[in-house]
Amino acid sequence: MNKKEKEKKKKETNKKERSKKGRNKKERKRIGQNEETKGKNRKKKMRYKKRNKENQKDKANRGYKNVEQKRSKKMEQKEKTGNKRKEQRKREKMMRKKKEGGTRKRTNKNKKQKDEKNKKKQVEKKQKKINN
Repeated sequence: MNKKEKEKKKKETNKKERSKKGRNKKERKRIGQNEETKGKNRKKKMRYKKRNKENQKDKANRGYKNVEQKRSKKMEQKEKTGNKRKEQRKREKMMRKKKEGGTRKRTNKNKKQKDEKNKKKQVEKKQKKINN
């Protein structure tokens, strides 16, 4: 027998022993628990499950109620302060428009003047070419 074959056999036997140990532990646990204790444990689990479900429902309801209350409060605040804010925003917009509008007109005038100058220059260049 080669060394490789011996190593393979060792590995296989080790695997088998490990699996046996695991099974034995599980079996011991099963044997150790009586039928009564199993039943009690089941009942406890069910009790906790029911409690958890109820708690989750309560939490969900509470959360929904809180959200609704917050929404209603926000709506009330908007009704109280919303009009003032709207008016303020309108005023700010008007001020901005006035400022921007003024500058725009100036820039437009400047652009028009520049365009006119450029056109004049182009016309002069064309005339020079024609004259030459």
